[in-house]
Amino acid sequence: MRRSDWTPFIVALRWTLSFLLLGFASLGTAQFGVLDATFGTNGAVVLMNNNGSASAMLVLPDDRILTAGNQGSLLKLHQMLPDGGPDPAFGINGSVSTVMLLPEDFVVEELLRATNNDIILVGRTRVSGQDYAFAMVRFTPEGELIGSFGPIVYNEGPGSMWPMDAALTSDGRIMVCAGSSNGACLLRFLDDGSFDTSFSDDGVLLYAASGTACEMAVDYADRFDAVGEGFPE
Repeated sequence: MRRSDWTPFIVALRWTLSFLLLGFASLGTAQFGVLDATFGTNGAVVLMNNNGSASAMLVLPDDRILTAGNQGSLLKLHQMLPDGGPDPAFGINGSVSTVMLLPEDFVVEELLRATNNDIILVGRTRVSGQDYAFAMVRFTPEGELIGSFGPIVYNEGPGSMWPMDAALTSDGRIMVCAGSSNGACLLRFLDDGSFDTSFSDDGVLLYAASGTACEMAVDYADRFDAVGEGFPE
């Protein structure tokens, strides 16, 4: 993922039970692909030790960097300044650790920035055995959990559901594409986290039995495209 205006970009790596963030020199320069010594310590930031991992990252319009992941049973959010230093305006010295009020094993798949700058985490949570359900939570820009929003947990019938991608419409509705044991599906939520019943009657469109919707995009007119795989009946 690269920062705005072709400035130095960042790559997240898991390395020897630590989570690393690496900053590289700008595209189009003679040093392209070389670690940017102005980012973190010699181009690297260690965010989590002791078997921590991150699964989603978002670069904000002002080039601050937000990551989300897990460390044991804790959900971990880290926000950094463009130079890799902790953002003092976020959480405690740039970090938020919280135990989620979800069944088990919440894994973040996507980070979204809402129209009011809130942070929306889209992922999956274990509901029983090896079955997972879609899950979504929301934080303020300062890193406070918004309890009135959720957590939202949903599964399309028995089995599992796993979100693959998410995007926002221009008015803040939340689009999610996912796979499930019952087929590929698209979900649309209102800004408050309730299902958008103007979308496919109940906010859920199920298609392509035994399929997965993998990627999606929303255009300027709030039309969307989704691609994936499956076996339509």
